[in-house]
Amino acid sequence: MPNTQVENSVTLPGIQQKYKLQLDKTNAIIRQQMSSIAPQTQTLVETLDKSRGKQLRPLFCYSIFSGFQNESQEVVQLAAVFESIHIASLLHDDVIDKCQLRRNLPTMNDVYGDGVAILLGDLVFVSIYQLAAATGQMWLVEEVSKTIKLLVEGELLQQQYRFNKDTCESDYKSVIYRKTAALLELCCYATARSATNDEVNSENFKGFGSSFGLIFQMVDDWADFCRACKEDNKDRGVDIANGILTLPWLLLLENSSGETKEKLLSIINEGEPSGLTDPFVADLAHKVELNTLMKNKVLELKKDAERSLEKLSNFDSSELQLFLNYIVDEFTKITDAQ
Repeated sequence: MPNTQVENSVTLPGIQQKYKLQLDKTNAIIRQQMSSIAPQTQTLVETLDKSRGKQLRPLFCYSIFSGFQNESQEVVQLAAVFESIHIASLLHDDVIDKCQLRRNLPTMNDVYGDGVAILLGDLVFVSIYQLAAATGQMWLVEEVSKTIKLLVEGELLQQQYRFNKDTCESDYKSVIYRKTAALLELCCYATARSATNDEVNSENFKGFGSSFGLIFQMVDDWADFCRACKEDNKDRGVDIANGILTLPWLLLLENSSGETKEKLLSIINEGEPSGLTDPFVADLAHKVELNTLMKNKVLELKKDAERSLEKLSNFDSSELQLFLNYIVDEFTKITDAQ
C-alpha cells in the first residue's frame, strides 16, 4: 500500500529545497534551449529567472522518480519539457487574456506587444519538441504532441464560450481539463513511465494528475473571483472581463433567477474586471452560500485524487499527497481572506 501519510515537518518549501539541485539543472536546460540571437529572448529568460513561481510540474517529476527510488538524471530533462510547455502556454494566454502582470512582473506582451509575445511563445514550443526528441523516447514526443493539441483545443473552446450564459459546468470542466489538467496528467504519466517502464502503473498516475489539475485551475479561478481588482501577483478579475465564465460565476447563475439573474448577466456582459469586490456579487454569493458550493466541488475532486493514489503500487505517494493538501489549503486561505 502507498504511504499517504505526510509528516508535519514536510512542507512545499521543504520539497522545493530538497530538489533545488534538480530544479537548478532543469532551469539551466530551459535557459540554454531558449538561447537565440533575438534580444527579446534574453528579456524572457531574465524575467523567468526572477519569477519562477512554485514550479509544481518539475517538482512532480522529481517526486515521482523519488517515490520509485529512481535517481536517473533523465528526470531533469523531462521536467524541462513539461515546464517549457507551461511557459509557452502562459506567453500565449497572457496575449489572449490581455494580462499585463504575472508574478509581479510585466508580461512579455506588455513589454513588447502581442506580436513579439506570440513569437516568443512559438519559440518555446519549438524548443519543447527538441527537448522531447533529445530523450530518444519517441512515445514522449507523441504524448507531448497530444497534450499541446489539447491545450490549443482548450483555448479555442474557452473563446467559443465567451459571454455565453448557457455555458454549463461540464463545458467549464472540459476547458480546464484541456488548458491545465492535461499537462499535469502528462507530467505524472510520462514521468512514471520513464521511471519504471510499467505501462499499467503509469496509467494509474493519470487520474491523480487530472484531478489535481482540475483543482489547481478551480483554485486559481476562485482567486481571480475573490481578489478581483485587488493587488496580487497577477491581474485579477480579468476572467469575467474577457467573458470567461469560471465556476464561481456559473454557480451564481445556476442559483439565481428573475431580476437577480438579469442583474448578474448585466455585470458579466459589461466586460469589466469584477468579482467579490462588486457589492451586488458579494451579496448574492453570501445568499447562495457560494463558499460552500465551491468547497464541495474542490473536496469531491480531492477524493478522486486520493483514490488514484491508493491504486498506485510500490510507490511512496507522501509527497504527491502533500501537493494535494497544499492546493486545497490554498483554496481555504483564499476563502478565509474574504
